[in-house]
Amino acid sequence: ARLRIETDLVSQREQDVHLDGRTFHFSVGEPIRVEYSHKYTDASFGHLLQQAGLEVVAHWNADHPAYGLRLLRPSP
Repeated sequence: ARLRIETDLVSQREQDVHLDGRTFHFSVGEPIRVEYSHKYTDASFGHLLQQAGLEVVAHWNADHPAYGLRLLRPSP
C-alpha cells in the first residue's frame, strides 16, 4: 500500500491565474497537484523518527484513529 493521498485540482476552462506578480496559464483539464498527504502507523512513524534522531514528546489523536498530531524533539 502506498499509504498516501495525492490531491489535484483540475482546470474546468482555459484560464490565466495571476498570483504575486506572476501569471500561470492552465488549459482545459490541466491538473495541478496541491497536496501529498502521507499516512503512517505509529510503528512506521517511530522508525522514521529513530532514523532522524527524534522522539515524540506528546501526542493527540482525533476521535477517528486515522488522524493524529505529534510533538517532536531531538532524542537525547
